[in-house]
Amino acid sequence: MQEQLFKEFFLKSSMAISYYKAILDAEGHFKEAELIDANKAFEKIVGQKSGSLQGKYFADLFPGVDTELHKWEKAVSDALKKGTLIKHDIAYHLEKKSLLITIIPLS
Repeated sequence: MQEQLFKEFFLKSSMAISYYKAILDAEGHFKEAELIDANKAFEKIVGQKSGSLQGKYFADLFPGVDTELHKWEKAVSDALKKGTLIKHDIAYHLEKKSLLITIIPLS
């Protein structure tokens, strides 16, 4: 029942939602995030359908955040280490927007 509720929330939400697999280096440090799935609201932001997004990395989806990537990597690393939710703001220069990202580590 809970899984069905989550799926419905994910699919119907007007809030952009995507989830990723954390890619770690040999020492266990976060290096990149690979997209697993995204909802329609997220598709609108990046201008692509979810099927074509799967397997892409965060930096590829938001190329204008390259100057912010070290902050993004630190925020994800902190969330993974602490196992807690972290909110992180990223300047998306190509779109002249700011992305507020909530990082929620899942097992």
